[in-house]
Amino acid sequence: MTTSSAIMPPILRSTILAIALSALVGCASNQQRSLQPDEYFSASGVTVHAPVGELWELAEQRSDDVMVLNFSRPEPDATNTSTVLVVGVERYDEGGLAQQYGSEAGFYRHVRQQWEDKATDDDANDRFEVTDARAWIEEYRGRQVLRAKSTVKERDNPIAPDITFILDTGQFVRTHPNNEDVVISILWSRRAPLGARAASAESIANGVIASLEFD
Repeated sequence: MTTSSAIMPPILRSTILAIALSALVGCASNQQRSLQPDEYFSASGVTVHAPVGELWELAEQRSDDVMVLNFSRPEPDATNTSTVLVVGVERYDEGGLAQQYGSEAGFYRHVRQQWEDKATDDDANDRFEVTDARAWIEEYRGRQVLRAKSTVKERDNPIAPDITFILDTGQFVRTHPNNEDVVISILWSRRAPLGARAASAESIANGVIASLEFD
């Protein structure tokens, strides 16, 4: 097995700002394409179904051990509002997760700590301000998983510098039920002007979470 280029750990280490930047900067990828109805993607014994709804665009990255699906779309009924879902599946070498983090529970504690560190980060950032960040471990369908949420305020967006945006972001992390060395991470973010109403990114992500299939 070849060693992956660690696409997934950077997503986990910079959970909030990684998704915030991908959602806010709005740089179109030349690899983006429109989704087909009922499209799904498989890697490492995990099948991911595309989010429901229209207008979704996809940018996909793959290596031997990693699959990253970046789904994005503008909200059709809300100006300057968009939703991003980033689904990552990574397969560690056998025993690799335990070797790196001590155990599956240790891995969850590591990711939770990344979120808690963001909540108390004192680094000045004129554009992004993390106003809330929290993470917790819970039971989901008989297994421990990690969930997290944050709120990020953005000012001076280069596309709309006069608008203050709010990013409601979150993450769901679990391992494959038959192989703890396969990790699934689903990140989501809804970017909208302060005070605007738009569809909940979390509810869309929950639909993807509920539709996960495992071989």
